[in-house]
Amino acid sequence: MPLDLLVTQSVVDFAKHLTTEYQHVDVLVNNAGFLSLKPSPSSDGFECGFQAMHLGHFLLTRLLLPIIPNSGTTNERMRASSIDRSIC
Repeated sequence: MPLDLLVTQSVVDFAKHLTTEYQHVDVLVNNAGFLSLKPSPSSDGFECGFQAMHLGHFLLTRLLLPIIPNSGTTNERMRASSIDRSIC
């Protein structure tokens, strides 16, 4: 199933397919890398980098919330981690 974080309808369609076909999400990794030498708007009118790295992930996670509670153990629902750029 294709997913394009730069297109809101693609995110909606992907989440709809996932929530229809599956009862839970085993792993959800929100990670994007985007490099643009000059700002340009997406088809939805947002700056491409902002949409790809923030808005698309937020929408996807929000739309998957109905099946996320069915994942993990009773002691762990979410784990967030971050790697600081200074160590890379």
